[in-house]
Amino acid sequence: MTKLRKLTALLLAGALTLLLLTACSGGGGSSGPEAQTEAKVMRAIRSNPATASLTYDDETQRIAKDKLTNTNLDTELNGGIGKYKFYHKVDIDSSNSTLTLIAQYDYQNTKLEDLIDCIIEGNKSSNLNFNLSSKWTKVGVAATTHNGKTYIAITLQVKKT
Repeated sequence: MTKLRKLTALLLAGALTLLLLTACSGGGGSSGPEAQTEAKVMRAIRSNPATASLTYDDETQRIAKDKLTNTNLDTELNGGIGKYKFYHKVDIDSSNSTLTLIAQYDYQNTKLEDLIDCIIEGNKSSNLNFNLSSKWTKVGVAATTHNGKTYIAITLQVKKT
């Protein structure tokens, strides 16, 4: 019985050591440029009082990743929104109550609300209320690098009106 206790204690100590080493080295998650960009965008979202309470959601992030993956970044992103000149694409999905903004990541220090306000101007026909940040419930962020440029997708989910 003592050998079993010692073996159990040894296995537990080994598992905890492995867990500690993995946590300290960041081994479980990605730390590449895409992950850093996603974290930076989320920090910007969290730093804005109007969007700080948004719930980061894995399913919403999956939608953002899918939209980013299924967008031809060479041909589908073009133009600008309002005073912001960058390459972008907006996709409103009424069935999931989501809005996805895909943009080349060069809009440094731009507030998410300002971008959404500009998007709403061109999408008045949507029956979803994206223009009030209090209606936003979840957010997901994805990033990718294509031809040396970084692109982000931000998906917002809103309460159905």
